[in-house]
Amino acid sequence: MQNYFGMHKTIIFIAIIIFAFILRFYHLSSVPPSPSLDEVSLGWNAYSIFHTGRDEYGTFFPILLRAYDDYRPALYVYLILPFLFIFGLTVEAVRAPSVVLSLLTVVATFFLAKILTKNMWIGLIAMVLLAISPWHIYISRLGHEVNAGLAFGVIGIALFFYYIYECNKTSIIAFSLFSFVLALYSYQSQKIIIPIIVCSLFGLFFRVLLKQFKKIIVLLFFCFILLFPLILVTFSDKGLIRFQGTTVFNGSHPFYERDRLAFVQAREEKNIFVQLWHHPRLTSLKIFLQQYMSHFSFSWLFQGKAYEAHKVPYMGLLYPWELPFILIGFVLAYKLFSKKVFFFMMIWFLSSPIPAAITTQAPHAMRSYTFLPTWQVFGAIGLWHVFSRYALLKKSVITVAIFLFVISVSLYHFYRNYFFVFPRDQSEAFSYAAADAMKYLLNYRDAFDSIVISNRLGQRYSYPSYMFFLFFSRYHPKMYHHYGGTQSGSFDAHHAFDVYEFRSIKKNERNEKTLYVTNYFEDHQGIRVQYIARYLNETPGVILYVYE
Repeated sequence: MQNYFGMHKTIIFIAIIIFAFILRFYHLSSVPPSPSLDEVSLGWNAYSIFHTGRDEYGTFFPILLRAYDDYRPALYVYLILPFLFIFGLTVEAVRAPSVVLSLLTVVATFFLAKILTKNMWIGLIAMVLLAISPWHIYISRLGHEVNAGLAFGVIGIALFFYYIYECNKTSIIAFSLFSFVLALYSYQSQKIIIPIIVCSLFGLFFRVLLKQFKKIIVLLFFCFILLFPLILVTFSDKGLIRFQGTTVFNGSHPFYERDRLAFVQAREEKNIFVQLWHHPRLTSLKIFLQQYMSHFSFSWLFQGKAYEAHKVPYMGLLYPWELPFILIGFVLAYKLFSKKVFFFMMIWFLSSPIPAAITTQAPHAMRSYTFLPTWQVFGAIGLWHVFSRYALLKKSVITVAIFLFVISVSLYHFYRNYFFVFPRDQSEAFSYAAADAMKYLLNYRDAFDSIVISNRLGQRYSYPSYMFFLFFSRYHPKMYHHYGGTQSGSFDAHHAFDVYEFRSIKKNERNEKTLYVTNYFEDHQGIRVQYIARYLNETPGVILYVYE
């Protein structure tokens, strides 16, 4: 590291890492307020593999995690395993890999920006911008495979450029390619982005790679061998379930019906131009373009509402003060980068929204997560240009003080909205009441003949309760597999093991020897309440009761 910067810059580098760690690890178990639907699934399946080598369905070391019948890449489950030694089956164990991976992403961003710009200060600024990014912090604190996909992707890119510009050792390009392989095994969106990135890198820098052509061909062959199992399962019926369930091209998008009606009317009126515009073959393209462009919306990127998925309340994904520096950075990047690097950065930047543009719920902060850290690199270029070009650091202490004050206010705004407003107002989205209720069930195990839990807990959000129970009870996998394990992870599936049943509860169902667990808002008469689980805003969520 001493080759890159002097001792004082080393201290700055370490300070940024420490600050990034604090922002990501502080109150990790309680913010977000409770483990999410995905986190309990990843956590307990890791726990099951840790003890038995099999997931909840009995699959031996799966490549795809069947989970709630949505079949997602399983790599993150294996990343949790070492942390089970440290934390046990806890929220920290599930989220800790994301924290570590996010810190690696911050470090990789420094080296990437430094190598591409040949300016260590731009690298440090890009590093800071990612360290304090609301977008990156929010998702880094979730136990989710998207962080693995981003981390391995950025590391792979940084290593590739290190190989091109600084060290032509075969081991460097080998680690780069292996990192890309891990990214493909990590998250669904990377199956689209990584091939684009790798093909772009190999196409743009083909002449440099040609110098070690034979060795690189061998490395690519080994990568193909490593990816072959993933390719097989990805294009299998099970592997395509996730895409089929989220794609916007299945005819359900309102644009299809709108264009169909407009096309029929235009044909009756013999209006050729309107027929062409609303032709069914153009509808999918218009949906894609509309969803794609939504990821560049100023309000989505720089502003926020009380609730938007994967966003801090009342905040954008980027700070508003970053915008002018990002725009300046875009303009300057063409001159600062070589043409090949600039072309690659634009490919990376412009391809990042594609996975979100072809799926539902666009704009989507997770599916477009590969945007990071391109925004920060361009912003760092703009910041460095402004402060170095006009020598503000020397000529205007007041200007610098104002800028630091703006950043401080932004960080305070983030701190307040994320660590206080977010858990209080969005605890329902994170199944806080359901999680709280599950912790009490073990206390009643021997008091009733059976315990029946609604398999859809939550009002605005529904959660398959069986997995929350397995997670919070730390139900031993060997016992669970003894009872047959999971047969289906769908939300309405019936699960039964031990004295527990997870199913819909009929209105006329009354058994005095049964403990019932269901939503508080449902109609209940002639019952004796055992416990009411509430959300953090004191709203009742889940009720445990028996019939009198």
